[in-house]
Amino acid sequence: MTDLRLPHTTQPFAPPATGARPAASPAAPGPAVRPATPPALPEPFTRPDAPSRAILPDVGPSGYALRELPQQLRSFCARLEASTRSESAIPLDVLAAELEHLELDLQTLAPWWIFDACKYRRNLIRRTAAYEALLLCWLPEQRSPIHDHRGSGCAFRVIEGVVSETLYERTAKDDRVTAAAMRWLPPGTICASRDFDIHEVANTQSGRDLVTLHVYSPPLREVNLYRCAEEAKLS
Repeated sequence: MTDLRLPHTTQPFAPPATGARPAASPAAPGPAVRPATPPALPEPFTRPDAPSRAILPDVGPSGYALRELPQQLRSFCARLEASTRSESAIPLDVLAAELEHLELDLQTLAPWWIFDACKYRRNLIRRTAAYEALLLCWLPEQRSPIHDHRGSGCAFRVIEGVVSETLYERTAKDDRVTAAAMRWLPPGTICASRDFDIHEVANTQSGRDLVTLHVYSPPLREVNLYRCAEEAKLS
């Protein structure tokens, strides 16, 4: 399989101590007041009995207005919106480059630094017709299903922790997949994937949280879910 991913590496910044959470940052100047808890996109995936297609819910509200975001995120989102017209998808290399050049500190992300005890949490930052930006928070042993990004490009940046990513290929016989490679992405790594790339993302670290900043363009509406051909049968 041709690897169409675009790995980049930025200078990693020091994460907080294990288990620590960044303190809330002061609100951006202006009359708007950020709500105490940001909107979260519900977990869109279920593990199917067979390869299937999942339709993601059309979730509102659309996150924060630009004026409500901290300065770094406000500038980041404004640049993304200036790079496209209306509902046009933002090129994948632009998503990766903007994530790479984003000057970010942990305090900026404090309002979205929220975890869920049962599943990884997708905290919505901003959503337009062209893209959506989310902070994903993963407790140890939480993982996504095996999936692609049907119709959407995805770029993400590792903020804290280490991503365990397994890449998959389709089998020749059916729609099941086989593991092709596995890699570990440390803080500061930026990864971009096409809509047809198939992978699983997980936090396999013991006792350490994982936080990743994702941008999908256009917003992720549908995904294909897959089963691994080597899955062990239950006895």
